[in-house]
Amino acid sequence: MYCKFLWFDVRQGLLRCWKKLLAACAVMLCLLLLHCLLIYTHNTTLPPSEAALSFTTGDLLASVLCGIPPYDPVAQQPFLFPAIWLLFFLLLLYQVLLYPMENLNGIGQTMLMLSKSRRVWWLSKCSWCALYVLVYFALFYALAALLTLAAGGEVTLALSSYYPSLWEVRNELQPPPWDTLPFFLLAPCIACALALAQATATLWMRPIFAFFASCLYWLASSYFLSPLLLGNYAMMQRIQTMVSDGLPCLSGLVSAALLCVCCLALGCWRSARMDILTFDY
Repeated sequence: MYCKFLWFDVRQGLLRCWKKLLAACAVMLCLLLLHCLLIYTHNTTLPPSEAALSFTTGDLLASVLCGIPPYDPVAQQPFLFPAIWLLFFLLLLYQVLLYPMENLNGIGQTMLMLSKSRRVWWLSKCSWCALYVLVYFALFYALAALLTLAAGGEVTLALSSYYPSLWEVRNELQPPPWDTLPFFLLAPCIACALALAQATATLWMRPIFAFFASCLYWLASSYFLSPLLLGNYAMMQRIQTMVSDGLPCLSGLVSAALLCVCCLALGCWRSARMDILTFDY
């Protein structure tokens, strides 16, 4: 029964939502092109004696996922609003916001009644949510690789030696070369955990309020450096492999896994006790 539910969710919430993914790709492409424009502008102002800069796939990905350095109010430094980073993640959370509850209309409600298993229904929705996040990141990584090829760059996750100079670095960088693979694997795990947390919240509140809470959480993650705010692990500038006083990737992975387990358990408990067929916000 779980496989039937999951295949139904994949068809209804993923394959038939290709327009949402296409719109997401358009936004991702615009964000990636900002870095290309930055490099192009730099190269056009170089004297003929200096070599032009190129970029790697890792540079493109980092231009969106690098985030900002930790904010220190004592140092009286301005807070750098991470607009690109927030847009990337909040777009994902918005796209996975409505489907789980909307599924209770029509054939989704009929399937739930026939299965007589709310636990299977919730596990299927969690699996769909995780799959959507993975597809979202896969498209993002693929777009970055294709854009790198089109621009004549190098398809590698390694960062160019000059790249951190583009950041507003306020703490000590680790010596190059930087191991970026753990971060690029961790970022979708963090996004998946927080997307599941948002989906779980919709079992108690209206989706718009759950999304608003997600926005506040991600904004707090950019403002405060704390392992309790998992959004910190989705910023390359705050990871131990990049900066000496950063957060370890392993603790981020463990925190994301624990949050996923809690969401699964809470969702099963809540769905078993609510009048899910007539549930109305």
